[in-house]
Amino acid sequence: MFIDRREFIALAAAGGLSLILDGCGSGGGPTQPDLVLTGTESDAQTLADQFHQLEDLAKNPGDHYRVGFNPNSRAAEVLDFSIQPKNDFAAYPHLQVRRESTGETANLVFWRKDLSPGVRFVDSQGKTLVKNNRPIELSLADFSQNRSLPTTAADWIKLGVEVAAIAFAIWLGAKIAGWILAAIAFVAFNLMVLAIVVAAVAVVAPLVEWLIRVTGLNWQNVKNFFDQLVSQIVQLFQGIANLLQRQGLAPTN
Repeated sequence: MFIDRREFIALAAAGGLSLILDGCGSGGGPTQPDLVLTGTESDAQTLADQFHQLEDLAKNPGDHYRVGFNPNSRAAEVLDFSIQPKNDFAAYPHLQVRRESTGETANLVFWRKDLSPGVRFVDSQGKTLVKNNRPIELSLADFSQNRSLPTTAADWIKLGVEVAAIAFAIWLGAKIAGWILAAIAFVAFNLMVLAIVVAAVAVVAPLVEWLIRVTGLNWQNVKNFFDQLVSQIVQLFQGIANLLQRQGLAPTN
């Protein structure tokens, strides 16, 4: 069952948690997440309904979209998503994610390895983040079936979500349920794509022009991905959860 934002705060308070929720609400107290993930199949329907909220975020750099998860445990967390304008290390609008419990920040950018796009987590200087001696820069081709590149935009997005889930599992460095990591990655990768297609930056960003040409990604592709059957999103999340478990990046229970 979906837990709304008010219930998330109540559950966290009942568990004696200090969630480190930024005090931008009335009175400077904790604010409620925009979305709460429960790690159940209901997350798929909830996320399928989030397209326009994420589109609005992509159109408004600097706005925030906060995602909570593990609301009924002492491992409760909130990630703050925002789109940042182009800068010295990314010549296009890009996604920034801040982990509120620690203050750690990662910028999610595209990169190119040979003929394949990839996802890279970098710091405020554009340097690749490293966790447990593992750089967080993953080529999509390295995780595609038989290392062959997808032939449809939908398959590119599916693969991007899968790779983003692996990257988040490495960055967060905690035993977070694979289903939740898949849902976080669903939000993140689709935001990465929306940020570049709504800004129409391909002309001034060669990497983005190449990425769009190779993948065929556009606004309609992302919208269609959200409009697919909820059962297909459930299947995607379960497949990602199984993958993360096999790699030791998510608990098996």
